[in-house]
Amino acid sequence: MVYPGVSPLGSYNVEISSVVVRSVIQYMLQNSQYVVEIAIYRAWSGSKTEGEPKVSAGVTMFHQDWDLQMESIEENTTDPRHWKSDLSSFFHIGNDGSGGLQGFLDEVGTIQGLLSDAATQLTTSKTGTEI
Repeated sequence: MVYPGVSPLGSYNVEISSVVVRSVIQYMLQNSQYVVEIAIYRAWSGSKTEGEPKVSAGVTMFHQDWDLQMESIEENTTDPRHWKSDLSSFFHIGNDGSGGLQGFLDEVGTIQGLLSDAATQLTTSKTGTEI
């Protein structure tokens, strides 16, 4: 993934300790309620973005309704939130009883499997042998 050139300049009394470029890819699997976000971070020490950056990555999963559940209630009410103890406010349970927290964990397992398969394929294509 190509990343943009960045050349920050610190102003008076401002010291730049590091520069990080974050690239994000989001997708949703078919028949899934959850969004998977893969973030790639490229970091340089100091303000100079010369040379190869330190690269790291992270994977996040979330449901689009979570933002609605977490919206501020300060302006509209002083009542407490009424999140259900089974966490179904966040992990929706379908009419057939599927889903819920266990459904989310099943989807996490699916994503872990896909990432593991992709890593294996990448390693195999680089070395010619499976590790």
